[in-house]
Amino acid sequence: MREGGAGVGVSYYRVLIRSEIELPSGVLKDASQWVLKRFRPVSTHKPIRSWSLRQCAECILIFGMRALRQLHHGLLLRAVGAVVILLVFLNVWLWHSRSSSTSVLSDDVPPDQKEDQLCAEFTGSDRVLVTVKTGATEANLKIPIQLSTSLRCAPNVLIFSDMVQEIGDHHVYDALENIPDEVTANNSDFDIYRMQQELKDPQKVIEQLSSMRDPRMPEDLAAWTLDKYKNIHIVEEAWKLQPNKDWYFHIDADTYVVWPTLLQWIQKLDPSMESFIGSMAYVIGLPFAHGGSGMLMSRAVVQNLVVKHNGTAAKWDYSMHENCCGDWVLAQALKEYGIDVKNAWPVINGETASTIPFAEDHWCQPLVTMHHLTPLDFEQLGRFELQRPNKAVCDAMPVSIQLQPLTIILSIGSLDICRALQRPRFRSNSRPTGRLGQSSIRQGDI
Repeated sequence: MREGGAGVGVSYYRVLIRSEIELPSGVLKDASQWVLKRFRPVSTHKPIRSWSLRQCAECILIFGMRALRQLHHGLLLRAVGAVVILLVFLNVWLWHSRSSSTSVLSDDVPPDQKEDQLCAEFTGSDRVLVTVKTGATEANLKIPIQLSTSLRCAPNVLIFSDMVQEIGDHHVYDALENIPDEVTANNSDFDIYRMQQELKDPQKVIEQLSSMRDPRMPEDLAAWTLDKYKNIHIVEEAWKLQPNKDWYFHIDADTYVVWPTLLQWIQKLDPSMESFIGSMAYVIGLPFAHGGSGMLMSRAVVQNLVVKHNGTAAKWDYSMHENCCGDWVLAQALKEYGIDVKNAWPVINGETASTIPFAEDHWCQPLVTMHHLTPLDFEQLGRFELQRPNKAVCDAMPVSIQLQPLTIILSIGSLDICRALQRPRFRSNSRPTGRLGQSSIRQGDI
């Protein structure tokens, strides 16, 4: 059994059980109910909490039964096993008691008011400008759910696409409108762009052009090929529309941002330093920040690119046809100005909530982004964030106990992880490839 949460800033626990135990019918249920009757903290309005505690109790009881079965070398070892079981359970019980007493959102509160209360808990949101990169073939399908879940507490959001349109209260900007005619004329990369401008109707664009292929590389969608021209233009336009923000966070329409984690993180970073932070990947041996995982740029970096080196996007427009990826080109442009990408993987992450590995390089790591999420993923994670208590607070400690062949790991959003956020340690220029996949995927495309 595996249960995953959304990471730091999000209170969560994960339970992994591997066991060969076979219990008589009803024994586990009766035993867990016995424990719950005696130790469950009082909670008058959170039925989900008793279910979560029941799961913990059952896990601990399984652990105890297996441990006591294996520890057959005397009463002393059995007593030690019993004490360990008690300590684990008390830790979980204390965390649940503390969470129950500090919860501020009742189940009786309407959803709109819950969101208002949720966002009121966060400080520093106005320091960040989020830009979302999308395309006309997907914007109507992805942007609404992203805005109503992951970005519901983000006050500054700009959406950039390859066609002007309106989505709810948000204006969608055309990131390509300033590219000169000599770049777009007779350039097959812009075939889909010209067709979109003729159709004008977003729904017709989705219906007629979503499956259009790149004539040069039929294995790629035409919309994906066009996408690479946007990145540097988005950085420039974002500064033009909202200059001097402390942080500019560039994401895609299928990127989920764990907002409270991001806010806690940037509190410990200096926007006056030239920081270009992301999940590092490589193309032809050159590092870049993977755009779908999210690219965090300090005020100083954006000012260097846009003000000090005005015209960078126009300079690269002419060679973009021969390059693979807009995020890679952005990294090379910054490299020319003496700015290297800092690797923050797996904090900035390219996995989904269901594919993040349970491994040493991921376990108990702060989590700011996930990528390639479906609308259903957004809905589920958004509901999870809305329901959890202490949305801007980390107030518990993790428990990790292993006994082969049984392994139980209880990991609760913890003070240790918050400390890691307070003093983020950027990783070296290398990281594993293949599981996360950006490095190997991009090199395979060349």
